[in-house]
Amino acid sequence: MPGMATKNHRGRFQAILRQRCPLCLEGKVFERLWKMSPQCPRCQVHFEREHGFFLGAMYFAYSLGIAAVAPVTLLLLWLDIGALWVALLAEMQIVLLSPLLYRYSRVLWLHLDQSIDPRTWPEASQHTLNDCDTPRTP
Repeated sequence: MPGMATKNHRGRFQAILRQRCPLCLEGKVFERLWKMSPQCPRCQVHFEREHGFFLGAMYFAYSLGIAAVAPVTLLLLWLDIGALWVALLAEMQIVLLSPLLYRYSRVLWLHLDQSIDPRTWPEASQHTLNDCDTPRTP
């Protein structure tokens, strides 16, 4: 069923944009701007699988930061603005974008991990399994 795969990808893309759980695609990953929930409030899956789990999210943060800063930096260099000003503006961009880079790098890392090494519903807490939609079979 080709339509089903498209729907699943669209749901995952929306979950990433809305910063939702990689398993149920509904629970919020973050409680506050800089505070991540230890587990999904909906399906109770623990986000940090092991100590240092989010170390790999730095790759996403770096890539997202470069993608955000590069166009403005290249434009300023093309306009022959001084290198000091270009560096200062790039640094200001990174500082202002830090909350988004932090949040989306972690959410992307969670979803990448889920696609490579999927967790299944039985691994989520049993007392809330009935609250979630249809469980996926392993």
